[in-house]
Amino acid sequence: LSVAARTVRPRDLPPPTPPANAGYLGVQLEEDQGGARILRVMPNSAADKAGLKADDVVTHIAEMPIIDSESMVNTIQHHKPGDVVAIKLRRKGEAMELKVSLDKRPADPGFERRDYQNRMGSELSDRRGGFAQILQHDLVLRPIDCGGPVVDLDGKAIGINIARAGRVESYAIPADAVRAVIEDLKTGNITPPTTTQSTTRPASRSTRP
Repeated sequence: LSVAARTVRPRDLPPPTPPANAGYLGVQLEEDQGGARILRVMPNSAADKAGLKADDVVTHIAEMPIIDSESMVNTIQHHKPGDVVAIKLRRKGEAMELKVSLDKRPADPGFERRDYQNRMGSELSDRRGGFAQILQHDLVLRPIDCGGPVVDLDGKAIGINIARAGRVESYAIPADAVRAVIEDLKTGNITPPTTTQSTTRPASRSTRP
């Protein structure tokens, strides 16, 4: 196995099925410093009707800070169709606030087929996106087995597995990124987060809230 690390660009990965009663905004997203950038607004969606535009950077939804596309998706999915939420954003450097009445998620006849195809041979990870940098490989990897090393043909560890994203798609953190974090931990530049045991299942992620 010999692959190069890459910065993640927006992709349309089939996401886990969102809650049936989750609100729907109707946008495609990518990461942006200090928020989530809108790549595309779906025609006639709640976002379209409220005046959201491509390249808007969303910073808050219903007073909740938005730090990346995943936090935006999870925040939207905590609201129901018909809820009116305030969305704060930056548009060409100008701060704005819009009120959006969330829609019901439209039916997607192709979703079940795509999801089935991607799950062939292996269960997928709940989180399959939002990573700043990854190594992508095609080894079949169960989500429960994430955390182990990716080794090249010379026996050198080149990364740590973090997600099973599709039928022939698994992700790993590059070894260089792992080493940088270890050095920061050793020098005290960063401290490990305090973890508490929780029985709450993380919210599912979608690139189309």
